[in-house]
Amino acid sequence: LMLVHATGEKAVEMGMRDGLEFGPFLIIDGKRQTNLKPTKAARNMIAQRDDGIILFLVTDGLSYSGITFNEGIDVLEKYGATTAANLDGGASTQLVVNGELLNSPKNALGIPIPKGRTVVNGWGVFIDSKTATLCGCFIFSNKDFHLAISQIYQHLDIFLNLHLC
Repeated sequence: LMLVHATGEKAVEMGMRDGLEFGPFLIIDGKRQTNLKPTKAARNMIAQRDDGIILFLVTDGLSYSGITFNEGIDVLEKYGATTAANLDGGASTQLVVNGELLNSPKNALGIPIPKGRTVVNGWGVFIDSKTATLCGCFIFSNKDFHLAISQIYQHLDIFLNLHLC
């Protein structure tokens, strides 16, 4: 997981193959970042440990009941994260497993969105249920995140060699 503020050209020169824009950065080279907003919200965070393991933290919440960036960092550090960043939050915070929405996303007014919200991109992590091993991790753009998850899950054998984490 490379966290850089760079042009696309510079990122490629640094060895980056794929990229997305997100932030703020929370942990860089094992150092907790400071001056982060203390507001609470639903959060999506991505992190990496020194052994290469990628961690995702997904929480529910609103501006008065979610977690702060620092609370998220506390959890990620507990699991050994040495690099971390915030992804999009709010109603975009959704955790889908085997096509089932596991959390309770809410709009800005606190009204639940029972089937989740349409988002433009997402992360897909796929585990072989028979062997409990990682099959693949994909970053994809799609108008309907749930549809993309469903299509990839149904055709997992086609995608196994596309992009292994």
